[in-house]
Amino acid sequence: MADLILFWHRRDLRISDNLGLAAARERSPKVVGVFCLDPGILEADDVAPARVAYMLGCVAQLQERYQAVGSELLILKGNPVEQIPQTASTLGAMAVYWNRDVEPYSRQRDNAVAAALTEKGIEMRTKTWDQLLHAPGDVLTGAGKPYTVYGPFWRNWQNLVK
Repeated sequence: MADLILFWHRRDLRISDNLGLAAARERSPKVVGVFCLDPGILEADDVAPARVAYMLGCVAQLQERYQAVGSELLILKGNPVEQIPQTASTLGAMAVYWNRDVEPYSRQRDNAVAAALTEKGIEMRTKTWDQLLHAPGDVLTGAGKPYTVYGPFWRNWQNLVK
């Protein structure tokens, strides 16, 4: 029997063209999706009700897509730092995969989830910046510093895309 891997969806609410999910599937045919309704995001002052409604609709569609391919999407509610490791442990998952996120809150949360998984002896794998063509820090000046002027940044970025 194949080892179970959880794939934690956040902004990447899709099955197709998802680098992290593809990596999880390469490692094991038994992959279950997880989405956590994170109060740190849902209850933030700057989150509009329309955004939440749209997100929930996308999660429902994602759940249908998982069912169509013979798998499932678990929807959790609560702090991901607690919910993701607890769910992985309860289900006996060998690993949790996810795609990296650039937002400061997301990076802090992801680091805390990774630490909690490590503490439980569960492997974690983060894939490339699935939503970006180049990772932060790939497009730097000749001196190795971030650009402060857009024009030179744009030209350098275009050269990397070629």
